[in-house]
Order: sequence, then structure tokens, then C-alpha cells
Amino acid sequence: MVADLLSELYKGSVSINFTHWRTGEPLNVIGTLVSETTVKQDPQTMTLIVYDTAQGCWTDIRVSTITDWKVL
Repeated sequence: MVADLLSELYKGSVSINFTHWRTGEPLNVIGTLVSETTVKQDPQTMTLIVYDTAQGCWTDIRVSTITDWKVL
């Protein structure tokens, strides 16, 4: 799953639904890895770093908290 998600993030925007690691609150980010800064990530990682297009900043998401995602 992570390798597929990373592949899509390198192509464009992806909506990622996940829960807050501490509170369990449902969250969503529209993220991408298409940016001026290239961030190479290992598909075996436990935490993804994605560029949040709505907030205009980088954010991290624990892989274990991802509930679903879809390509936009």
C-alpha cells in the first residue's frame, strides 16, 4: 500500500484520510511530493512526509494511521 501511495504522490495530488496518532481524531490532507524540493522516501517507512497543498507546508503522517486515500 505505501509503495502505491508514494508512487501516486510523486505524480500529483492525493487525498489522504488518517487519524491523529494520539487522539484518534479523523483528519484529511491533500498532499503531494511534486515540489521544488525532492524528498525520496522508502516504501518501508513508518512515517510519510508529504507537502500539504492547503496549508502550504510539509507534514508527516504515520503510515499506521492511514485509513484510506485516493488520487485527485
